[in-house]
Amino acid sequence: MSAASTSRAGWRLPQDRSWVVAVLSDDGATPVGAGFVIDDERILTCSHICGSETVRVRFPMVPGQPARRALVVARGTAEQDLAVLRLDTDAGMPPGVRPPALRCPRPEDLEGASWWAFGFPGGDPLGDSARGEIGTALGHGWVRLDTAPSHRIERGFSGAGLWCAPYGALVGVVAQAGGGNGRAVTLFEAESLHGLAACRPPDAVPGWTLDGDTQAARHWRPRARGVAVDSEGGWRFRGRTAALHRIVEWFRQRADHRQVLVVTGSPGVGKSAVLARIVTTADPAVGALLPADDDAVRADEGSIGCAVFARGRTALEVAAEIARAASAQVPEQLQDFPAFMARALTAGAPFNVVIDALDEAASPEQARLIIRMVARPLAETVPCARVVVGARYRDDLGDLLGAFRTGRVTIDLDSPAYFAPADLEAYALATLRLSGNERAGNPYADGAVARPVARRIAERSARNFLVAGLVARSHGLYDTEPVDPDALTFSPDVDEVLHAYLERLVPPVAGGAVSAAGALTALAFAHMPGFTAPLWSTAIGALHDVSVDPQALARFARSAAANFLIESGSDPDGRTFRLFHQALVDSLLAQRADWKERAADERALTRAFLTSWWGP
Repeated sequence: MSAASTSRAGWRLPQDRSWVVAVLSDDGATPVGAGFVIDDERILTCSHICGSETVRVRFPMVPGQPARRALVVARGTAEQDLAVLRLDTDAGMPPGVRPPALRCPRPEDLEGASWWAFGFPGGDPLGDSARGEIGTALGHGWVRLDTAPSHRIERGFSGAGLWCAPYGALVGVVAQAGGGNGRAVTLFEAESLHGLAACRPPDAVPGWTLDGDTQAARHWRPRARGVAVDSEGGWRFRGRTAALHRIVEWFRQRADHRQVLVVTGSPGVGKSAVLARIVTTADPAVGALLPADDDAVRADEGSIGCAVFARGRTALEVAAEIARAASAQVPEQLQDFPAFMARALTAGAPFNVVIDALDEAASPEQARLIIRMVARPLAETVPCARVVVGARYRDDLGDLLGAFRTGRVTIDLDSPAYFAPADLEAYALATLRLSGNERAGNPYADGAVARPVARRIAERSARNFLVAGLVARSHGLYDTEPVDPDALTFSPDVDEVLHAYLERLVPPVAGGAVSAAGALTALAFAHMPGFTAPLWSTAIGALHDVSVDPQALARFARSAAANFLIESGSDPDGRTFRLFHQALVDSLLAQRADWKERAADERALTRAFLTSWWGP
């Protein structure tokens, strides 16, 4: 999905608009309409602006690109007024052009939703945008477009992609424009057009893609590769064969079992890594990047219909994301979710859903709502849906898995059936050697030296992949001489290993006014998407009564502390930071709670944030 931004008026607009196409006149001088990219070589537009079987197109949102020739390879019926173009070149789309997300909701499900489109009114080569509200559904899969007072559409918008804010995607093609308002044919109708498989691939539901998921770089990709953050190179995931085979078969089977498959285990045992391996290897682009020696189980290509990282999310937010991926009506109330999904998925195409970090939802109450109102109804009432959820056994309200009642089948990664000592040793070895991100002078580059150390780390890690990874990574990063395996001792306790690792970090300010652990503790209070550097500074001041320059925190975040942080956003002023693993959040908050009440800290943070916003 293209990233979206929110305008001052509250409209969610597409941030990436490289997919916008201008369809030019026969002499190539003037735009006669618009179109949009649907894959690496094809464009969708209106048939009535394609006067011949060869047209010229331009990509106005990508600087420096000349006009190109395109061939009309398919036309819709008279009621559809659609045409598929293919660039007349083997090179594909110009560099920098990215296809947008496409959704195929029913026309009646779009009524009342806000829309946005970019066209070329009056042949203006610079183009302009328009927006408004989708009115009533019309015949043959069309919808009426009602416009905002200052954003009317005119001739030159024909062929423009219809961006729908609730879906964060294109849902139709503006096909009639003039007099201010207009009409559009929906992709729900357009998917029947020959050659438009990009809208609905065979035997799959369109919508979610790994590349379009904002959590791909923050969660799915690094967890799948066995590294802390996405910027770190390497593919260190190893083994987990039994669990992965069970999940793959769960998604393949067509038996009407109507239960949720729950992947559970203690903190650090690798729940997210296993699920992320499934989510990422289902993506063809990721599969092509896997190392030649990667022999771990992979998901079937294209088998994931939607993946949701539930940290900080409400049940309604999780339901809405799944609905968007299925091109279902986006629910405003949770109780509508099952009916909307059942109506959207009547075709019976498989729709496989992964929900990870259930125990990290916005609250324990929301986690149980996700179980009761999202996961179980989806599995129980939509025959083509298969649901896999990752969760700890318990949360702050106690037994979490019990909320599934009889509606679950469990993979417990702590059980012998799903744990192989060789997997943990192989992961420790890859991490000790910093495979994929090798360090010059690493004494463990020699496998003969590294293997006994990796074996010792695995033996002492109490089956915990997080502990093994942190210990192995610490030695791989900092040792100048190989450690004696027989002399290597450490506690298998996650808290102790984390704090031993934190002690190596240089504090964010000289003089040690606040320790690295103290600075990171402030981030433990952050909810998604995290704190900006100024907010982080304010939080440190509230908790530790120390003033820290936000720029110093930004530098700290680029130091070895980056191994514990997830950094989001490209704008320096809006860049956010949060801790990379819930186990670190739990550990830092527990240590803080030993001498300061959580409620007192939260009151202090609230006062500090309000003061920084409104003034004293």
